[in-house]
Amino acid sequence: NKTAIILTDAFTEYFGYSPKTFCRLLRFHHTLYEIFQDPHRNNSEFITQIGYSDQAHFQREFKIFMGETPRRFGRRLIQQ
Repeated sequence: NKTAIILTDAFTEYFGYSPKTFCRLLRFHHTLYEIFQDPHRNNSEFITQIGYSDQAHFQREFKIFMGETPRRFGRRLIQQ
């Protein structure tokens, strides 16, 4: 569909990210917000509500964006 391609290209040019990557970043931002609200809370309590299909999906994406595992990040956050 040409319209979808044109919209995707315009979105990417304007924001610097594809719509899918932009949505992933928004979801991840929400994830960080949840973690900062209660660093002691178990991640499995909120990850499916945010839109991750499972724990592995969450951990994989977390490591892509943060460069470390959620567990390591959580430990560092609690220590500060």
